[in-house]
Amino acid sequence: MAMSAYLVTLPAGAQGATLKNGANAMIVTAASTTQAKEIAGAYFDGDGAIWSGATATEVANADDWEGWTFKVVVLTATPKVFAYVGTSTNDTIDEIAAQLVILANADADIANAAYNTTTQTLTVASAADGLGDKKLKVEIIPPGGYSSVASLVGTIVDSGVAAAALTVVLSADADVPPKVFGAVKTT
Repeated sequence: MAMSAYLVTLPAGAQGATLKNGANAMIVTAASTTQAKEIAGAYFDGDGAIWSGATATEVANADDWEGWTFKVVVLTATPKVFAYVGTSTNDTIDEIAAQLVILANADADIANAAYNTTTQTLTVASAADGLGDKKLKVEIIPPGGYSSVASLVGTIVDSGVAAAALTVVLSADADVPPKVFGAVKTT
């Protein structure tokens, strides 16, 4: 029998439960959502019934980058900010990078933004754009998140000479994004 990991969470304000150690969520392995709730209910003496109304969410890899914010900033006197949030139709690194290229090339000072799908290199401004001496800031922010996941941002080339490119290496198109399933309390 194949097992998956599940985050089993009681509904907010669950009535009638004496939560051992304040636990209102559990991480379990089970063959189904039903079994995940049953194993959660079996764990605490006398609290089994309350867990039948819990929500069981399978802990599985994310499929795509939908909802992730990709933000690129060229730090000039007036910063140039290009941000794109992955959608259901543009949810791979290559598709999101293509949208960032469109946004950058729409700027009056950038005409040569490009993306190389083989090297995963996003050129925010080419040498011909004359911005190579500027600082490039790149953020990749998860859905519902507040700050960037630094390890997802590859090598940045910036702050050189004006006649140089501003580039960043992004994750490979086949890379699986990290995912948060929920916060839990431990004792």
